[in-house]
Amino acid sequence: MDKWKRRIINVLTVSCFGIWLLNRCDMAAGSVECQGSGKNAELIFYDCLGNVVYKEPCTDDRVRINYITDDIVEISYWFGSPFHYAFYYNVKTADLSVKDGPAYMDPVLIDFQYAAYWDYDKEVLVITDMYQKGLYYKEVQLDFSPTMDPTGLIQRFELTEDEESFIVEYYSGKDYETVKEIIPLWD
Repeated sequence: MDKWKRRIINVLTVSCFGIWLLNRCDMAAGSVECQGSGKNAELIFYDCLGNVVYKEPCTDDRVRINYITDDIVEISYWFGSPFHYAFYYNVKTADLSVKDGPAYMDPVLIDFQYAAYWDYDKEVLVITDMYQKGLYYKEVQLDFSPTMDPTGLIQRFELTEDEESFIVEYYSGKDYETVKEIIPLWD
């Protein structure tokens, strides 16, 4: 009988430790740090347990690390106003938008679920799932006012309450008139 009691105590101990570890990871958050300086700088992404998820060389004078929510970090590389490219990291889930795709050029976030950016090659606005997991992708033709950075003309971009469509307000035409359009999420 003592053998079974020890086994039960061992199983309970291991189970309690596992539950503690899962709770710690769920409550804890990872981080993003820029280590080094100049040409030797490096962005390092950590998960909630302190493990390195991703590393990328960077020039520390051009990179900006901005917590846009408690969970989401925007990492931006600036090339001069208004041009920058950005990607996103979720410190709770360790989702990183650049692992499966490129960084976004001058992105607009939509309800922290989608990212919109201008595809300069196709000359269309692209809307995709924020972490580029292949869950959503749509190309949209909008009549932006003449500009080098069409996403800079977007005043508002959000999901409707029923999450079936996007509402976008932007400047259109040579007189820069505000236009509001509804874009269905799914065609």
